[in-house]
Amino acid sequence: MDEISLGKKSKSNLQVSLSIINLTNLLNKNWGKVYFVPNTYNSTSSVGLTKVGTIGGSGTDKNDPVYNFKTPNRPYTIDQFASRFQMQLGLRYNF
Repeated sequence: MDEISLGKKSKSNLQVSLSIINLTNLLNKNWGKVYFVPNTYNSTSSVGLTKVGTIGGSGTDKNDPVYNFKTPNRPYTIDQFASRFQMQLGLRYNF
């Protein structure tokens, strides 16, 4: 933050500030990426699971489902807006 005086006898001044958000992405476009899981409602409960059949039995385990797990390709997505660097310029007048 830098301060600029607006006169010798005046107490007024102007403050200037610059904020950089996601500095790592400013240095390298492959750094500072923000990942998230799309469709967050139960998104991870069924990723990679495929029903392949049922197990017949007696009692409480009758017709229990059988699942096969396959590693998902990309369960996460990159947030394009939050992954960019941003700069914010601020001006403040004090009197």
